[in-house]
Amino acid sequence: MELTVERFDLDDAVRLPNTDRPTPPGAVIPTDFYFVVDEQTEQIIEPIAIFLLQKFNGPNSYKGGIWAKAASAEAAANDLKNWWSFIDAHPGVEDWTQVSDLVLNQYIRSLVKMPSKKTGDFLDAASIRRYCASIESFHGFAREKWPQHSFPSMERARALLGSAGGAPSHAADEQPRPLSPKNMRKLNAHIGPKPSEASQSESSRTRLAWMIAHQTGLRVDEIVNLKATTFADLDISRRAELSVVILTVSKTKGLKAREVFFPVWLVGAIKTYIAGERERSRRKGAPLLGADEPQNLLLNRPDAPAGNAGKRATAATIEADFARAIKDADLMRTEEHLAGTKDATLVEVAMHTFHDGRHTYAHG
Repeated sequence: MELTVERFDLDDAVRLPNTDRPTPPGAVIPTDFYFVVDEQTEQIIEPIAIFLLQKFNGPNSYKGGIWAKAASAEAAANDLKNWWSFIDAHPGVEDWTQVSDLVLNQYIRSLVKMPSKKTGDFLDAASIRRYCASIESFHGFAREKWPQHSFPSMERARALLGSAGGAPSHAADEQPRPLSPKNMRKLNAHIGPKPSEASQSESSRTRLAWMIAHQTGLRVDEIVNLKATTFADLDISRRAELSVVILTVSKTKGLKAREVFFPVWLVGAIKTYIAGERERSRRKGAPLLGADEPQNLLLNRPDAPAGNAGKRATAATIEADFARAIKDADLMRTEEHLAGTKDATLVEVAMHTFHDGRHTYAHG
């Protein structure tokens, strides 16, 4: 099955670039409405069409005769086209109404390995969440429209991933890819300075996050939830440089507290960051944040856009910084996307994601 997203047209008039085409009053379908079509049979995928019309063609979908839901409908059509292609190619699935939670689970896992056609890199977390939201919305509609069928649950599919909430990140990639010493050196040359080596115009935050990841095995969401006071109050003055500090980390995957070993030298680097860059970020953001000043170890940089300095750093921010460093270090590889189809293309994707810090720790 070769699927494509097509647009409904009332006539053969040439579309003018960047110009909306008004929908005639009383029209059942907006001009340029999106449909998913099977190219081989030239048939519209009817369940998707019914859903899109119900969700994006209501009384609040028009402004001045113009269909205002076009961008959302296009995104949902493409999301569901990809889902339909996946279930059509899945062995053992004979019909779209016979998809199990396990098949949906496998699709969610596949998203973390899907390269973006726009960037050539892995899909970011926001795109993965959108894919999942489109499918979840479609299945919610399908349960009411076709109650005689049983449809998969996003909640149950996520539970099979071992996480009750949120979309997966590249941490779900099943192939461990620890960094070799050579690749580690290349990455370190582009990910920023250590806290002890950073000038006031440089940021060591992402380098520090990476150091924590490959030295302790913590995940990125666990790292961004670390508190500054945990380290600021530690006395390491009498400890040998080769010794470790054992800390209990409670905000972990599954919320199961566990002991984590921090090398003393790493705690020293964290203290340097707290006293230097973090303090500058805190002071920059304090006037706006007030009582909402975050206690997290990692904060947005002092030179962050207005209103963002001093706020807690997010996992998405750290992963994005890491991805840029990987690209700058030329740690990329070429993969064939949609192999065997007319849309097959060669794309450049990252050899490593931030989660590989955990894999590097495990293989250290």
